[in-house]
Amino acid sequence: MISYLIWLGPLAIKLCVVLSSASVVSEKANETALCTRYFDDYTMKNTKVAKQINKFLLKNLHQKKKFSAYGFFDIDNSVIYTVFSSIVTYLVILIQFKQLENDLTRGNPQNKTAN
Repeated sequence: MISYLIWLGPLAIKLCVVLSSASVVSEKANETALCTRYFDDYTMKNTKVAKQINKFLLKNLHQKKKFSAYGFFDIDNSVIYTVFSSIVTYLVILIQFKQLENDLTRGNPQNKTAN
């Protein structure tokens, strides 16, 4: 059991770092779109930079930036909770099966069914 935790620990830390980074990046992209919305410099009205900013605004103000796992689910902080709750659920099920197996191999009379 301890060897599994040693193996799982670094992977869990990497998962947390990637998910929190994805959340921060998507939040900053949405903030950037909101900040550039008020860009109004009349000296640069018809320049290439102003046109790029307008394209950026048209694309990003109407859709939120999110990271996704090939469109199946969004990658954000809620994935951490989902992954760890799934791991705990499966561990509880495995522990219950192990206890049942131990009881059946020892011949515990409490778990024998009446014939």
